[in-house]
Amino acid sequence: MNIDNIPKHIKAMIQDRNLSMSQKFLIFTAYMPNMPTDPKIDELMLNNLETGKTIKRLVNEKKIRFGNLDKNFKLDIVTCDHDNLNNLMT
Repeated sequence: MNIDNIPKHIKAMIQDRNLSMSQKFLIFTAYMPNMPTDPKIDELMLNNLETGKTIKRLVNEKKIRFGNLDKNFKLDIVTCDHDNLNNLMT
């Protein structure tokens, strides 16, 4: 994204030191919803969406469940149906 494409009044709000980062992000997304997209990012988003749908389906089918987070914040995925272990990534 080219910073020069952002209108001056939006830049001023984003650079306001009295606002938190989440407030600045909200302003940016509210006032700049039609920023040109990057096809690479669109492809990644679609891949992540499909992965999310697969995970949701497996949870709904009770084939997997979420376990605990370890000290490095890695999520443990627990398989519930060991017969279908090879089908989890389809």
